[in-house]
Amino acid sequence: MTGPRRKFCTAAIAGRAFERRFALADHIVVEGADVQNGLLHVGLKRVVPEALKPRKIAVGTGSPAAIANDAQPTATPA
Repeated sequence: MTGPRRKFCTAAIAGRAFERRFALADHIVVEGADVQNGLLHVGLKRVVPEALKPRKIAVGTGSPAAIANDAQPTATPA
C-alpha cells in the first residue's frame, strides 16, 4: 500500500432496547422525566411525612412543682 495510512475512530450505537433501573430511597417521588440532547433528566422530590419531620419543643422556666407529671408531693419543712 502506498501513501499515508488513515485511521478511523468509530462509535456504534446499539440497535437493541436499553433498560436501566434505579432503586430510590424512602420518601423520594419522581416528578417527571425528559430527554434533552440525548440525555435523560429525571426530576426527583423528597416528600417526608409530618411524623418524621423534626419538631421544635418549647422549654419553659417554671418551678419544679409546676411539672404536670410529678406525682410526688413536695416536702414541707418541720
